Amino acid sequence: MNDWEELTREKEIITVIGAGGKSTCIRYLAEKYKSAGKRVLVTTTTHMRMPQTGACLGGTAEEILQTLEDTGYAAAGIPVKEGGADKIKGLPGDVLARGIDAADVTLIEGDGSRGLPVKVPASHEPVIVPQTTRILLVAGLSCLGEELGKVCHRRELAGRILNCRPDHRLSPEDLAVLLREGYLFPLRERGKGIPVTVVLNQGDTRERREKAERCRQSIKDAPVVITSLSKGKTYDSAF
Repeated sequence: MNDWEELTREKEIITVIGAGGKSTCIRYLAEKYKSAGKRVLVTTTTHMRMPQTGACLGGTAEEILQTLEDTGYAAAGIPVKEGGADKIKGLPGDVLARGIDAADVTLIEGDGSRGLPVKVPASHEPVIVPQTTRILLVAGLSCLGEELGKVCHRRELAGRILNCRPDHRLSPEDLAVLLREGYLFPLRERGKGIPVTVVLNQGDTRERREKAERCRQSIKDAPVVITSLSKGKTYDSAF
């Protein structure tokens, strides 16, 4: 495993936030940890896509615990419709707590981004459960060079931070500012010391990875990794 994927506790609760690959990140890590013999629970505190495997949709702790015991993997939530799509929402607090107790690793999607590669959260976002031991902040490199209004969820908030119009094209330095001011600074205030790693995802080309390196150099507040999670890769350099 790469350093950012390594488990540092006997029981790990990882909340994944941001945009541009949260679900892919959760699937990637779930497969890694399950193959290492860990019991893995996947869930959300907001809404996420309906799970294709290991689905526990009854909203009961007993179903989750039995699935973890039988298969080592459970994806749990309450079914909802969102814009015609089948999704799941978060579990009741007592059910989640029992699931976390039964799992070795719990992966929680704690943010929504409407499928866009970058986001600035509203004041009530992200939704991070107090049991969280690590936070992964994901951003999609496909946003770079594109117009802010076309690639950013909550573009009005981003426009205020950058003092720009919706047709402004995002630079690596802009992305660093959005991540720092939108997420890292507020998390420092409310995160109670929970460690955060920034995951610059969608580094599918050398050009994107070179831009990601510029972004990484502008972020001094948290460790930053460059990935292409759809390919299962983490990059030490642009090459």
